[in-house]
Amino acid sequence: IGIFKGVVSKGKEEYLEIDYAKEDRLFVPLKTAGKVSKYIGAGKRKPVLTGLNSGVWKRISKRAKERAEDIAKELIQLYAMREISSIEPVLDNADELNEFWKFTDSFEFKDTDDQILITRQLLDDLQSTKPMDRLLVGDVGFGKTELALRAIFATVNAGYQVAVLAPTTILVQQHLEVFKKRFSEYAFEIRSLSRFSNEQEKEETISLLEKGKVDIVIGTHSLISGKVKFKNLGLLVIDEEQKFGVKQKEKLKEARVNTNILSMTATPIPRTLNMALSGVRDISVLATPPEGRKEIMNMVEKFSWDMVFKAVKQELDRHGQIYFLHNRVENIESVYDRLNRLFPQARIAVAHGQMGVQRLSDTMSKFIKGDIDILLCTTIIENGLDIQSANTL
Repeated sequence: IGIFKGVVSKGKEEYLEIDYAKEDRLFVPLKTAGKVSKYIGAGKRKPVLTGLNSGVWKRISKRAKERAEDIAKELIQLYAMREISSIEPVLDNADELNEFWKFTDSFEFKDTDDQILITRQLLDDLQSTKPMDRLLVGDVGFGKTELALRAIFATVNAGYQVAVLAPTTILVQQHLEVFKKRFSEYAFEIRSLSRFSNEQEKEETISLLEKGKVDIVIGTHSLISGKVKFKNLGLLVIDEEQKFGVKQKEKLKEARVNTNILSMTATPIPRTLNMALSGVRDISVLATPPEGRKEIMNMVEKFSWDMVFKAVKQELDRHGQIYFLHNRVENIESVYDRLNRLFPQARIAVAHGQMGVQRLSDTMSKFIKGDIDILLCTTIIENGLDIQSANTL
């Protein structure tokens, strides 16, 4: 690990200058710059520089390789244990099956062929004595959440608890609202655990979960903390699976080797896909867009405010909403001022991860309700938010 100091010229060649520990220095020809990669740190720890000829780097690399092998072994053991474990089927009588179909039929839209097929697959999983481990892949708005709701309904209706793991507090909030609306006719106790919950609410939810008095809990990685214990967890749903680290997800699976698991993602990562394609996990793909869905137009252009004005005006004219993604918090306010000058009549708000919890929550709630026209934001919005009238990014 060294510090990049800049590009220097020596004769006719240009080099990257990199400084290491003990005043070691390296000049890398630009044509071989591909051998240098940016340091990606773990959290807020400052990286420690290494010398070029000391054995420190070799020892660090060796330890990292051994650690990766340990995690791989743990994973293989975990999946082997899941393979041989046996559970009570969630759906095992005709009444529960009839209630499941009644709930499914109450969906406000007509199912696509893929949704019908995957509903059957989920049903087979929930009637099996082998724990479910299914990966559900589909674009935003293709119906992943509705399919998860069906599996959740079947599980809770049979007397089990369900945990839903989401990567951001905003997504937890949105799921909470969607779940409450979809289950409004049922007496399910639904709670959330995230930054938006105060300490008293968290303690109360954790206590009720252990007593079995909460049916569905939706939370961020705080669900993985050792504090959270379930009375009878029957299903774990992992939303936007690629946002969680290997250890985070497996820690949850480890806690209950004999629990049904449904993972959802719009963008599966290679490791997950590999596991699905090699048969370690089952995979379901939602490839059919809902009826009436128009194809998304992707345009790649050199940045210009004229272009921004045209795209935003077109969306505002048809009473739609706009995401304006600007991933730099330090100068997001100057973009806000510019947008305000361009669109004085529009309701514009800012959302980023460094804002206070309450303010961020209020802003996102307003955008979801349609009280904001343009949301100027960072990639905090990338996690599967489904806002039907936001058509332009």
